[in-house]
Amino acid sequence: MHAQTADTQMSSAESSGKMNGVSITVFEKQVPSIAIQAPEGEKRGAEFRLFGGVAAQSRQKGVQLRADSLTGSPDRSRLDAEGRVVASLKDARITGADSCGADFKSNKKMNQAALGALVLTSLALQGQDVQLVDHANDLHISGARQITVKGIEGDRLSIVGSGSPVTADWMKSGLKIQAARITGSVARGEKYRLEDAAASGNVRVVVTEQDGNLTATGDAASFSRQENALTLKGNVKAVSTRKSIPGEMHADKVVVHFKPNSERYEVESIEAFGPGISYRGEVDAGTVESAGVEHIQLWPGDSGTRFEAAGQNAAIWMTPKDAAKTPSWRATSPLLQGTLLKTGELATLEASNRVVLQTGGISQNKKWQMTTNSAELHYSRADSVMRLEGGVAVSGTHPALAGGGATMTAKRAEIDFEPNSLTPKEVRLFGGQR
Repeated sequence: MHAQTADTQMSSAESSGKMNGVSITVFEKQVPSIAIQAPEGEKRGAEFRLFGGVAAQSRQKGVQLRADSLTGSPDRSRLDAEGRVVASLKDARITGADSCGADFKSNKKMNQAALGALVLTSLALQGQDVQLVDHANDLHISGARQITVKGIEGDRLSIVGSGSPVTADWMKSGLKIQAARITGSVARGEKYRLEDAAASGNVRVVVTEQDGNLTATGDAASFSRQENALTLKGNVKAVSTRKSIPGEMHADKVVVHFKPNSERYEVESIEAFGPGISYRGEVDAGTVESAGVEHIQLWPGDSGTRFEAAGQNAAIWMTPKDAAKTPSWRATSPLLQGTLLKTGELATLEASNRVVLQTGGISQNKKWQMTTNSAELHYSRADSVMRLEGGVAVSGTHPALAGGGATMTAKRAEIDFEPNSLTPKEVRLFGGQR
């Protein structure tokens, strides 16, 4: 410790007094590692306090700390800064803090000339709006009352932020997490890449993509890069404006799967778990909804939105805006798999554990309906045909059903439809019929 002028004995651990033009050099293995400078200071026994605008520069890992005042002592591996604190890492900058605690790990205690072999390990900053921005201007943490950064000496940082709320926004990568508390680890590089995270307290997540956004809220959330997945739990609501995965989902648990090895966060699929799942999607021709579903997954397919829904009485249906143009449909089965067009019409449907399909519409100004009940169902819009297997029953009022109003049963059946429609054209029965 050195001062241009002082009214105390600098080398005495018991002395006290004021200092001017103060500089402190921190050595690591006899090599200067941290330099601290301040216009003024005071020494109170073993403790020193610097003020008037303090600048601390670390030659290891490029850490800088600026504040109105700085306090430390020879017997502690800690420095405390207060007032307009700004902390700079080699790859990020933290601003907006009123106070900061800097912790070191040391091989020997501080003395009057040096702080020993020190490595800065963590920073804890408090304020009304503490912000962290990485040098790539990708990660931007804002609204924090407190930010703690650990692992500064390594290639992977642990960051904890809390606020009302605190927001972690990967602006260039398209992911924003907002919550009362966020804990995560980031890999250091050109930008801070999220490796894992946990968020709690009124969580809100936004994934921004070129064709729309996914916004999800819940009680808690977690992210794993190893699994490429974001999991939300507790009163989850997920809303997607993407044409490839449209709609609103409510569930106890929702998992958002991301495409691997992508520079941005691109949603690969959305999956929901728990009793009482509800799904509703506004599509071009009407509304698609679900009921009785305990698990549902949606993902983009080649010809539309692929889906899988499971539950003891799982049901998915589409209510058209105009039944004269687009027939309605409702499928019920313990397991349903298929593809939805952007209109909400079925491109494919598969079920193999007792399935009921109800369709209806308006043809030649007359309402019609048809119900099929079978062990298996296989439908392809491209082929305009539906194949039914096992204990088949077909009933309804469409003229294609033996003039309408008939109920037909067979071991197997095929139904031909009008091109690009669920309007039946012909019913063929095989293996016994009535």
